[in-house]
Amino acid sequence: MRILFQDVNLVFSPGNCYGVIGANGAGKSTFLKMLYGGVDYRTGSVTFGQGERLSVLKQDHFEFDECAVLETVLMGHSKLWNVIKEKELLYSKADFTDNDGIRASELEEKFNIEEIKPSTRKYPGIIFIPGREPGNNVLSVKGLTKSVEGKMLFRDLSFTVGKNDKIAFLSRDSRAMTQLFEILKGHEKPDHGSFE
Repeated sequence: MRILFQDVNLVFSPGNCYGVIGANGAGKSTFLKMLYGGVDYRTGSVTFGQGERLSVLKQDHFEFDECAVLETVLMGHSKLWNVIKEKELLYSKADFTDNDGIRASELEEKFNIEEIKPSTRKYPGIIFIPGREPGNNVLSVKGLTKSVEGKMLFRDLSFTVGKNDKIAFLSRDSRAMTQLFEILKGHEKPDHGSFE
């Protein structure tokens, strides 16, 4: 029997986003299933603070093909989803009784919309705050050429980055990006060309 992890102690702090990274078969999915109760674990415990909960969207990309997107999202809040489904069942009864009406009103009281707290998570983004106001031309590259071990990575690369430009670099060979940025940082020399 293989031990995937042992003596793991974690505290997730409010307002943070966490990622689980590891090789295939390292136990990432098993660990997450342990957190939400999808699989049992031998020792230890998982606890949530008062009012905290965990929502899960499983890796089976086809599991919710028959569901509307809103339903899929609501399923992640099990308490809300169970209340919605029970109310739908009650209201769909052809012989809706007084007891059904009482139960429906209990369900309304059971889940209060005010219990849903707004997320403290901000929209993800990479924000750069410059130390000084840039000039009109931030970067000017002229005729850069670079090869490594006889392999031409880029030839006669020229571009200008303006003050308000937003740019992305794409390449079929990741070494080209690495070499370009190493040149721009002054860690490597180009075969030809210049930049300022």
